[in-house]
Amino acid sequence: MASVLYQVHRSRPHRWVQTWLPVLEQALGYAVVLPERRIDQVESFFTRFPLFKDLFLDGTERPIRRPQDTGRQKRHYSGKKRHTHNNLLLTDADRRVLALSPTHPGARHD
Repeated sequence: MASVLYQVHRSRPHRWVQTWLPVLEQALGYAVVLPERRIDQVESFFTRFPLFKDLFLDGTERPIRRPQDTGRQKRHYSGKKRHTHNNLLLTDADRRVLALSPTHPGARHD
């Protein structure tokens, strides 16, 4: 978004984040205003985000073209006679995607 707003190459905002994030964390960390990085319990999640009543967590398996490289074929094989990428999705009752996990190749369960 910053590269579009400031009309710079997309690598430049990445460098900005790498340069200034430690400074920002150090400044905000002393004032104890950093957000919680991990939420370990369901109750604490709903306490922090009271607007979300119904959440749905599900895995998705997206088929891809069979890789030609033997090593990549083994990594991406799902065990269901096809090659896939897998993600976990967190959605609400209106079917809006709230969170998306990193993409993983092949046979990875939910």
